[in-house]
Amino acid sequence: MEKTIIERFLKDNEDDFKEKHLEEIKFLLEQADESVIDEIEDKTRDAHLWGWLHWIAGEFGIDRFVLGKPVTGVLKLLWFVVFGILGYTVSPYLWGVQFLWWLIDEFTITSRVKKYNYNKAKKILGKEI
Repeated sequence: MEKTIIERFLKDNEDDFKEKHLEEIKFLLEQADESVIDEIEDKTRDAHLWGWLHWIAGEFGIDRFVLGKPVTGVLKLLWFVVFGILGYTVSPYLWGVQFLWWLIDEFTITSRVKKYNYNKAKKILGKEI
């Protein structure tokens, strides 16, 4: 694959991967054909966009479903329904736990998205982790 195509891809997507992974992805892209770039762009997520989406709808566990963690997504959704909505009438501390979980996820969402993107890129490029 041409270096200019690889460089453009890495520049356009540098915010969606951890810096330490960019060199490995560059090396793997050099050995691949051009069609994989489109597939990687289709399968990876925008880290900044998911930060904002989590801010809006993170209590429902949507980010966990999209990033391939359905079990914790269901747990987060159930926690919100049972303890977030109904639990506030019983004890406001239960709502506090929901908020704390959301807050921790808010600070870790970009890192989790970047890890997800790295795993997807490596899988597409034929190197299972």
